[in-house]
Amino acid sequence: MSEVKKEVLLEKIKELVVKANTTLRPDVLDALKEARAKEENPNGKKALTMLIENAGIAKKEGIPICQDTGYVDIYFIWPVSIALRNDLQDIADEAVKQAYSEKPFRKSIVAEPLFERKNTNSNTPANINIFTTEKEKLQIRVVIKGAGSDNSSALFMLNPLTSEDELKQIIIKHVKEYAAKSCPPLVIGIGIGASFDKAAHLSKKALFRKIKESNTDARYAKLEENILKEVNDLRIGASGLGGKTTALSVMIEQAPSHMATLPLTINLNCYALRTASTYIQV
Repeated sequence: MSEVKKEVLLEKIKELVVKANTTLRPDVLDALKEARAKEENPNGKKALTMLIENAGIAKKEGIPICQDTGYVDIYFIWPVSIALRNDLQDIADEAVKQAYSEKPFRKSIVAEPLFERKNTNSNTPANINIFTTEKEKLQIRVVIKGAGSDNSSALFMLNPLTSEDELKQIIIKHVKEYAAKSCPPLVIGIGIGASFDKAAHLSKKALFRKIKESNTDARYAKLEENILKEVNDLRIGASGLGGKTTALSVMIEQAPSHMATLPLTINLNCYALRTASTYIQV
């Protein structure tokens, strides 16, 4: 059984963390430019221009797209043919520590959440998730999520008899209340099904899809389209200043659930959709 060297893993994770924090994904940047081209509201157009310029400066100078350099989520899609390292959490934490020490990234993680809330001063621990695969290449995915959009995300345990329209209206109501607090235009990841804890994973998994990549199930693809239209009809616009584009995309991931449950997670993400991924061939 083959093995991935610690040094290789550490360097790849570190590269992804830096890239996600400093470089806006090309598909997101294109979506912002398209939104600006069709925007008629002068405040909304100005806000979109500033977001596009901000992304350009961040990439050129290697500085954060957003001052909230967030919580680091790392997803390992691990081949069964490669030995799983038992020090994976330590490697991930060291990579994050180095990235946040060497770059001007704000360290935001507190060691204990309720009483003392002392900063770890390293932005660790990273939140790691491991999934196995039959494929030969190891895939590493990183997503950086700031507090503004995470505080505006939500989980609902719905009645299993909830209709499609009722579910849609729950989402629209939530976006209407929280969109302006989440630095729009938003990218909205939605998880439907699975269980209480896994539904949130679904909503984050959706964020790795391309902006214009629809759900492979035509029914969910249509629901994505309808939700996006109604969200943009709210006219909250870029930075909450009004306009045609409140969200760039709505992406749904679904999974089997218990017959007596209908979990729904709404993962609001700001315009800075900070994800990055790579493969390692062993």
